[in-house]
Amino acid sequence: MARLRGRMVRRVGSIFVLRLVNIALAYGLTVMLARFLGAADYGRYSFVLAVVTLGAIPGQFGIPQLLMREAASLGADGSSHRVRGLKWWGYRTSLRVTVPLVLAGLAIPLVAPWVFAGPPETHTFLVGLTLIVLLPLAAMRSGILRGLQHVFVSQLPQQIVRPLVQVLLVGAMLLAPLLGLRFLPLTPLTAMAANVVGTAIAWLLGAALLARVLPVHRGRSDFEAKPGWRASILAFGLADAMYLLDGQVGILLLGTLSTDQDVGLFKVAAQGALFVAMGYVSVITSVTPAMARAWQQGDREALRSLSTRGARFALLLAAPIAAVLMLFGEPVLNLVFGEEYQTAALPMAILVGAQLLNCAFGASTSLLNMTGHERENTRAFGISLALNLVLAAILIPQYGAQGAAVAGAASILLRNLILWRAAHRLLGIETGFWGRTSASR
Repeated sequence: MARLRGRMVRRVGSIFVLRLVNIALAYGLTVMLARFLGAADYGRYSFVLAVVTLGAIPGQFGIPQLLMREAASLGADGSSHRVRGLKWWGYRTSLRVTVPLVLAGLAIPLVAPWVFAGPPETHTFLVGLTLIVLLPLAAMRSGILRGLQHVFVSQLPQQIVRPLVQVLLVGAMLLAPLLGLRFLPLTPLTAMAANVVGTAIAWLLGAALLARVLPVHRGRSDFEAKPGWRASILAFGLADAMYLLDGQVGILLLGTLSTDQDVGLFKVAAQGALFVAMGYVSVITSVTPAMARAWQQGDREALRSLSTRGARFALLLAAPIAAVLMLFGEPVLNLVFGEEYQTAALPMAILVGAQLLNCAFGASTSLLNMTGHERENTRAFGISLALNLVLAAILIPQYGAQGAAVAGAASILLRNLILWRAAHRLLGIETGFWGRTSASR
């Protein structure tokens, strides 16, 4: 129906603007860190951040996706007062995992000091350990807000507030010496500290926003965890873990098999690809909770329309950006990051092409997750991750950042093909931009 299409346009448009601001802030931060830390120190910071990001995976292991789906179901049934119990269940489950992980992380420099290149890298890691607790909690809060159809609000803390605080702190580190003021110098350690402070402030704001959204409920909640949740969490978590690992494989293997400079070049190339992914993420963020509600209400035509129109919106937003970056990558990198990063143009073009294909195939991942077929995602992510690891291990020693980009692009293509076929086979729904939609929707 026209109402569904109009609602999708408004949601995608608002999220796209939000993502545009987020990318601008992220790019501003990347430019400052890359230019003033240099390729080697920026590579060290990126390597430690990748390690900490992976360390946060067990603490959220599929819970945010489950919370979003269940919050959408409770909202559709008029039982939104039970979401408060759902939230605390998620928080407790996460903290039981992340607190021991942080304690174990604190012991690594004592037990295995050889893991890190030296004291600066070790100290950067120790500061970053806080993110292992904060990132899962932030993801859960965002998932609940999205499930309750507060999509725009759910993105504000992590997408705007967190990078904004980081930009302000790093900017202060750079400007203070010029103004004759005493402040912390910019190093990988202080850059990580700025990341932690930004994440903490964003989480506090997000917690306050969720508290305002949830209905006041006096008395004991009748919330109970469902028996089937463990299997869902395992499937969600494995897929999420493999997706995050798939995105970090290039950096991790470059840090192990190549140079810090190659890590920095690949990180910059990946940042370029984020511009193209912006359209896809905007669409996914908007349509996923709507898919959960449509499935709960048994509206298959709405699912079909959301899937196909979502792919078209994503491709429409991504194609112009991809064309600019693929045709003029070298001068753009020279202008934004400096001559040192010009050689990242080819890896960026490869990753940009992969993200364009990602948009074209549509939201098959979200469709399968929200309809109870999350195990298909686990299988697809596992196969594509294995391909990424094998290709990266083969190509990186000889081709560096370019080899990592080829491996990552091949992984994205294979994953999309598997998920696209699964959506066809299990649901009979076309997720690609070439699918047909009802004229009334």
